[in-house]
Amino acid sequence: MKKKIFSNGIVFESDTEYTADRKRYDIYPSDDYEEINVWWTILNSGNIPLRAAFVLRNLKNVTIDLNGAEIVMHGRIMPFALFDCENITFRNFSIDYDRPFYTQGTVMEYSDNSVTIKIPELFAYRIENHDFIALSDYWEHRLITGDMLLRCMDPKTGRPSANSGVILALIGDRIYPRPNPPLTIHHLYADDLGDRMVRLRNLPDGFVPVKGEILAMTHEDRRKTAFLIERCTDTVFEHVRLIHIGAMGITANLCHNISLDDFSMYIDEKCPDRIISINADSFHCFHCTGLMKVENCRFENMLDDAINIHGNYLVCRKKVDDRTLMVQNRCAGIKNMEFMLSGDDITIYRQNTQEIKWNGITESSEYIDDDQNMLITFREPIKSDIDEGDILENRRMPDIDISGCMVKCMGGFRISSGKKVSIRDCSFENSSFSILFSGDMDYWYENGPVKDVTIQGCEFIKCGIPVQTACGFRPTEKAPYYHENITFTDNLIEDPEREIMDLRNVRNIVCKSNRIIGKTDCALPLRLIGCDGVTIEK
Repeated sequence: MKKKIFSNGIVFESDTEYTADRKRYDIYPSDDYEEINVWWTILNSGNIPLRAAFVLRNLKNVTIDLNGAEIVMHGRIMPFALFDCENITFRNFSIDYDRPFYTQGTVMEYSDNSVTIKIPELFAYRIENHDFIALSDYWEHRLITGDMLLRCMDPKTGRPSANSGVILALIGDRIYPRPNPPLTIHHLYADDLGDRMVRLRNLPDGFVPVKGEILAMTHEDRRKTAFLIERCTDTVFEHVRLIHIGAMGITANLCHNISLDDFSMYIDEKCPDRIISINADSFHCFHCTGLMKVENCRFENMLDDAINIHGNYLVCRKKVDDRTLMVQNRCAGIKNMEFMLSGDDITIYRQNTQEIKWNGITESSEYIDDDQNMLITFREPIKSDIDEGDILENRRMPDIDISGCMVKCMGGFRISSGKKVSIRDCSFENSSFSILFSGDMDYWYENGPVKDVTIQGCEFIKCGIPVQTACGFRPTEKAPYYHENITFTDNLIEDPEREIMDLRNVRNIVCKSNRIIGKTDCALPLRLIGCDGVTIEK
């Protein structure tokens, strides 16, 4: 393997190892960087093209080992994008941004649906009339368009506050909310009080910041992920730290085999005056196969899930001919995404149920009209009537092996895979769920049901709900269950805030040899609705 020095503007080559010749790389905006199509959000702050500093295409056997160097991004740039690559390894470096893509302030006072915060010097801003404008040396963002997430954080633990939830909002005299948001977007007003003190007015009832907490406000769309990976095989991350990222840590689609070892994000003395590491999920995978292996990672100070692994449902519109279907992508925030490859195994369900109508293998797929509708051609004739509103699921799913991870953020692991799932020896301190098995046929359209899950030897410390399901489907007499075969054994639950398991429409549950200490000492509180085949042993 050849050896070369890593540098800005480098053109990567196959069969090459890249090493660092310095401790810090500062990456500045440039029109020479390749523009990247990002399908996981239709939002675009300021209608600005997104460019990636380092792009790898159609390469094999590349290692980027930077010997502990720090990459500091300046401006609205994506660090890495990979397309159709094989055997790529990232090792021994960190990524940060000069000005984080959020603004935080210490809560000084709250009264009458208004909060006063003091903003540190790191977070440049200005107030015009009642508009809040976040600033850096390379961009400014007037917080009146799209949406913005507000969350109060405990400065001592770094966990989301237990006193208030999370809201979406915009700040200004006139606001322009995005269409179809997941939550109500509230209209706030900013007043400049001087000495970096700002009052935010018109907070909704129930969102009550407490003096001394830190209010974090994200104000950037989710396009600037650290690593975008599409149609890649055997991608490895070892000892990579994300100090701040404005969106996801890793966003992967249609990939095979991804391995993370000490892929971490957290706040420490290297980043004083900060409370957020990354604005969204750490590891978010769509339609991947093979093995997703995650070990020895540290997920802290994040504003969303540590891990989210799933596929996406499509909605049938009509049968075009005996081998072709017209389907629609209704996934919130996703446009012109590549949902499948030739040879993928497809299941079609009757409407929003788990009643199977037909299974087939894809030949091809292509977008038509407005990049939301697709034509899917199958290798064999469709031997069933297909009705508008039937649900199509791509059975591309990975095995998942997660071990030795520390999780201290809002959401933990959101898992949707029908292959083997093992979660072992992890520590959770989450304000929301720790492990969630979901399924959604009405907003995110994330599939699918789990079929073989073991959760063993984990610790759940003051968590909301350690294990739960969210099955957005309609149970029927023919198909009453969504998830199956969940085993929860030899775990420690300390001071649970609610039930240790909240499961619905699950078949075959084993809960045994778990230890609960704290306010529910010796109890085993479970909430099971519509479940069958349940084994419970203390």
